[in-house]
Amino acid sequence: MATKLVQRDPKDPQEASDTTDIEVSIPAKRFDRSKRFWAIIATLAVMGLLSSLENSVVTTALPFIVTQLDLGADYIWVTNAFFLTA
Repeated sequence: MATKLVQRDPKDPQEASDTTDIEVSIPAKRFDRSKRFWAIIATLAVMGLLSSLENSVVTTALPFIVTQLDLGADYIWVTNAFFLTA
């Protein structure tokens, strides 16, 4: 850990301060992107793709579903119920 102590000159009007600034530099911890990390990323990407495909199926069939169930303004609950149960 590197520590740098900076003191200001009290006689300088621009730096007329009674405080002492301490700058601490901590190196960032390197994140290791292992096979497990990439497997999780790939799984999330596939889940997002499948979810969007399922949403397109429900959106396409939505007018028929709404007329069959006589939902009227409550049509939005069809997609919510589908995603909660899927």
